[in-house]
Amino acid sequence: MVLATGFAGAAYAGKGDRAPSVQRSSPLLEGRILEVRLADFAQGIWTVDRQTCDGFTTIEEAKNGSAITIFRSLYETPSQICMVYGAEQGKSRAQRAALNCTQNSGGTMLGLLTLRKRGSSVLLVEDGERPQQSYRFCRPVVSVLEQVMAPGQRQD
Repeated sequence: MVLATGFAGAAYAGKGDRAPSVQRSSPLLEGRILEVRLADFAQGIWTVDRQTCDGFTTIEEAKNGSAITIFRSLYETPSQICMVYGAEQGKSRAQRAALNCTQNSGGTMLGLLTLRKRGSSVLLVEDGERPQQSYRFCRPVVSVLEQVMAPGQRQD
């Protein structure tokens, strides 16, 4: 009890006295711009060969590893769909993206995707630890609004 009476005086703290000093951005990200969508050069449906491109209308119909779809912030394979939560694009035609994926089996996982454009119709994709895969441009992704709105229709 004697100790308690010795510390009975008032204690004052100013705003921010105990605030830690935190860097506003990571040195790893200095000079880089983070995006929440995949690069324009990668937008579309990509397949490993022409027969795969001609043979399906939805990505789920393709064999695993034979096709991918990239549209805005979505990356889809026959077995999963992923959403970008952070991407960086360097000065070259390459992009690295962090993904949050939902697998068709119901599981979820985080992933890292690296995209590199080669020429006008080849996309090199490195999905996590898997070896780099080469895909050829198949066709663009048509948005729902483009499908619904026929040419010449008014937009009210």
